[in-house]
Amino acid sequence: MNWIRRFWNGKPLGKRALALAGGGVTGGMFEIGCLTALDQALPGFRVNEFDIYIGTSSGSLVASLVANGVRPEALAQTISSGALDPYNLKRHHVLGQKAGRRVLRRGATIMKTVAKHLLKGIGPSIQEFIGRVQRDLPPGLYTLDELEKFVREMLAAKGLSNRFEELTKRLYVTAIDLDRAERVIFGDGALASVPISQAIAASSAIPGFFEPYRIGGRDYIDGGVGHVAHADIAIAKGADLVVVINPIVPLVERRDPGRSGNGHLYQRGLRYVLEQSARITSHKLLESALRQLQVEHPGVDLLLIEASPRDLLLFSNSTMSFEHSREAIESGFRTTMELLESKREEYEKILSRHRPTPTLRPQGRSDSEVNSSHPFAAFQHLKTKIDHLLQRG
Repeated sequence: MNWIRRFWNGKPLGKRALALAGGGVTGGMFEIGCLTALDQALPGFRVNEFDIYIGTSSGSLVASLVANGVRPEALAQTISSGALDPYNLKRHHVLGQKAGRRVLRRGATIMKTVAKHLLKGIGPSIQEFIGRVQRDLPPGLYTLDELEKFVREMLAAKGLSNRFEELTKRLYVTAIDLDRAERVIFGDGALASVPISQAIAASSAIPGFFEPYRIGGRDYIDGGVGHVAHADIAIAKGADLVVVINPIVPLVERRDPGRSGNGHLYQRGLRYVLEQSARITSHKLLESALRQLQVEHPGVDLLLIEASPRDLLLFSNSTMSFEHSREAIESGFRTTMELLESKREEYEKILSRHRPTPTLRPQGRSDSEVNSSHPFAAFQHLKTKIDHLLQRG
């Protein structure tokens, strides 16, 4: 056993890390479903027992809750049932109670700005005109003040910590310093004293949709800009097993040869073209980063869990859609269960190198039902209960 050899030779045991990428509201819900499946399918390998948690954008909120000890199954049940609970993130918690009015005001501002510059003339080129106009446009449709307030009050209501240094597990939240074009890591170094709620807001500042979030005189934008899962942070902190969950993949549609035009995304309009382009770029960045890390750190195991490239639910709806939270959780749960089944032997081999396993076991199961020394012993039993789990509560 690898861990025994390392211990016998006096080498420190490696750490286990969980890296959650961004993906908007639906992406965060997808990740909750994935984590619920991991908890249920891997007895003795609970997601709350990882050593390091890294969260980006919507993944930062999920990572912060798990690092605080919140069971992903509890989140899945609460959100799926629609219960009145501090965990249950709603549209107004992010966009504010008067989101529609704010959009109308911003829309009016944009129209006035364009009209003002039109009166001055287009100029030598349309590009020069666009450049003049954009300098007077607002930096985003919404602010993140409501989200920061929601997270701060939710953590307090649940008796959870809003301070990185108070957590027993290491939590890191990533963002991008807009003016310096640099990645920053909240929870580390000089940024360890920033409240978790503010770090989540900074990491969630989707360019154009949200204004950059200011902390200590610096402006921050979404941690997924130019990066995806930031698994390198986990390795730098001593992890030799990194589980990466990525909800954002490009859609690959099945086409019916007998139907003309079926499956062409351009026919669905500008939003789908832009969405697909962003997903392709994000996915290529992640693939490239993980390949590079594997070359540079051959002793580190990287496990990637992704959405299906044919998951119309995650693609057809806006990443900021709150109406499909339950379906996104279910999608993450099913995707993870199917992945664990299809790669059972490969994952058993990888996980066997990372011991000792935590002593915690799924509630309500006897030793005869769950053998904690065999990570997939309960898989077939659990697979038959997927629907029951998602509908419970």
